[in-house]
Amino acid sequence: GNLMTRNLGDLVKKEDFVVGSEYLTTLLVVVPKSQSQEWRMTYEKLTDMVVPRSSRMVFEDNDHCLFTVTLFRKVVDEFKLHAREHKFVVREFAYDENSQDSERTESQKLEAEKRRQFGPLVRWLKVNFSEAFTAWVHIKTIDIPGIISNSAEYYPYVYFNIKLDLF
Repeated sequence: GNLMTRNLGDLVKKEDFVVGSEYLTTLLVVVPKSQSQEWRMTYEKLTDMVVPRSSRMVFEDNDHCLFTVTLFRKVVDEFKLHAREHKFVVREFAYDENSQDSERTESQKLEAEKRRQFGPLVRWLKVNFSEAFTAWVHIKTIDIPGIISNSAEYYPYVYFNIKLDLF
C-alpha cells in the first residue's frame, strides 16, 4: 500500500530508532519523492534541537520516501507543525518489538482464516445467487398491476398492430 496508510512495522528495524532514551526520540516522516532533496536540505532547520545528519531514508516506493529523523522530545509538536507546512507527513509510530511480532502473528492468523473461509463462501454465493436470481425473474414476470408497476392500465398480453395491406 501507500506509505501514507501502510503499516510501517514491516519496513523499519530496531536500528532505525533511538530506543530507551529519556530525551531523544525518532520520528518517521513520509516525504513526496519529488521533495526528497528539499527534505534533506531543510529537516535540520524545521526546528531547534534536531540531531544534525540524523535523517536516513528507510523505504522508497513509487510516490513517497520514508525518512527517520532524531530530535529532542520537547520539540516534537513544533517539528510536526513545521513539517506539515512543507507538506511532509509525520507518521505516528512507536517501535515496540513485542507488538511487531504480535501484529505479524495476528496478520498471519487472519490470512489463514481468510483462505479457510474463501471456498465455503464461494459455494454459498453460487447457490444463493441462483436462488435470488430465480426469485427476481419470477417477480419481474408476474408484474402484479399496481403493486410492482405503477401503471393504471394493465395488459396481460402484448398487442402488435399488423397491417396485411402491403400495397
